[in-house]
Amino acid sequence: AGSPYSYFYPYCRKQKCHLGLDEGSEGEYLTDRLTSEAIKFVEQTKDKPFFLYMAHHAVHTPLKAPQTLVDKYQKKTKGKYQTNAIYAAMVENLDWNVGRLCHAIDSLGLSENTLIVFYSDNGGAAAATNNFRLRGAKGMPYEGGIRVPLIMKYPRKIKAGTVVSEPVTGVDFYPTLVALTGGIPDNGLDGENIFDRMKKGTSKVQRALFWHFPAYLEGYQGLGKDFRATPYSIIRSGDWKLIYYYEDKSMELFNLKNDRMERNNLVNLQPTLAKELYTRLMKWLIDTRADIPTELNPAYIKAKKQKYLLGAVVEFAIVIAIFVTGYIQTGSRLNLLTVVAVVGCLPAAKMLVEFITMAPYKSIEEAKYQELEEKAPLILKAYDMIITSS
Repeated sequence: AGSPYSYFYPYCRKQKCHLGLDEGSEGEYLTDRLTSEAIKFVEQTKDKPFFLYMAHHAVHTPLKAPQTLVDKYQKKTKGKYQTNAIYAAMVENLDWNVGRLCHAIDSLGLSENTLIVFYSDNGGAAAATNNFRLRGAKGMPYEGGIRVPLIMKYPRKIKAGTVVSEPVTGVDFYPTLVALTGGIPDNGLDGENIFDRMKKGTSKVQRALFWHFPAYLEGYQGLGKDFRATPYSIIRSGDWKLIYYYEDKSMELFNLKNDRMERNNLVNLQPTLAKELYTRLMKWLIDTRADIPTELNPAYIKAKKQKYLLGAVVEFAIVIAIFVTGYIQTGSRLNLLTVVAVVGCLPAAKMLVEFITMAPYKSIEEAKYQELEEKAPLILKAYDMIITSS
C-alpha cells in the first residue's frame, strides 16, 4: 500500500487524510485500525461469498510503531543482520494483526472454505532491514528485491505443512481466483492457476518468468549510490536467471540453485545458455509490446554535464591555487604542493570524462513499436559482440 499519511491517528499529513478513517482515538495505530476494519467487513459479509484485499501500509516507511514494542526490541542485543528496533516492532505488530484476522475467520466458522494468501510485493528495503542469504533489496533486480514470501491457507485444497518449490508470481493470482470461483480464465493470460502448478505427478511444461523495469529507481539515502536500479529486464527459467541492463547492454547470468546470493556471473562460462535466455527475453518483450528504453535522455545529459563541468572547474581552480601558492613560497615549480596539485588534477579529469560518456535513457513511444520489432534482429545479432567484449 506504500507510505501512509500517518501511522497514528489522526491519519493525516499536509491536510491529506486516509478516506474512511475520519473517526478514531488519539494514538491509535494504523495497522491495528485497518485490521479491525477488515474484521468488521468479514463479519458483515460472512453469509455470502466475499473478497478481501488487505494491503497493510506496514512495514513501509516512515518507520513508526507502538512505543511499547519499540522499547521491547531496543532492550534486545542487536543481531548481525537485523538491528532496527522500530522495524522489528512493526513486523511483530503486523504479524499479530494477521493473526487477528485469521482468528476472526476461524471464529466465524469460515476457515474450511476460505483461501487466505499472505504475500509481499517486494523484498525488504536496505535502509531498514537486511535480506541476508539473498543479494540486494527492494527495487533491485536481485533475489533480495524480487523474491518474496508466499503463504497460502486453504484446508479444503491444501494440506497443512505442504511446501512447494514451484516458482509463482503475482500475475498468477487472478487466474487462480477465477478458477476457484468456478470461472474459466481467459486464454493468453501471463499468469496460470497456482493449484494446477502445485499438483504432483502432472506433466507440465517448465515456464519462464519475466520481470521488466524500464526506468530508474533512486538510491537509498546515505548508501552511496545514485540509483538502486537502472533499466533492466529479467528472465528466469528453472534455476537459471538472466538480467539484461539497457544502459550498457550488459548481462548477468546466475544459477539460483547453486548460487543463491548471486555472486558468480556465469554469462561468459555459459554463452550458449545466456544467448538462448536473452533471445527468449527479447521475444517476450516484443510480444508483450513492452516499453523499451532505447534513446539517450538529452535533459539528463545536459544536467549531468553541467554538474560534472562545475565540479571539474572547481577542482582545477583549487589545483591552480595550490600550485601558485607553492611557487610563490619556494620560487620553484617542483615542490610538494606541485605534486599535490598534479594528483588533484586526476579527479577533475575523471569527472570530465564521465560527464561526456554517462547518459541514462528514456522510454520509446507507442509509434516506435514497429521500429523496435525491425531492430530486434540487430539486437540479437549484436549479442556475440556483447559476450566477447564483456
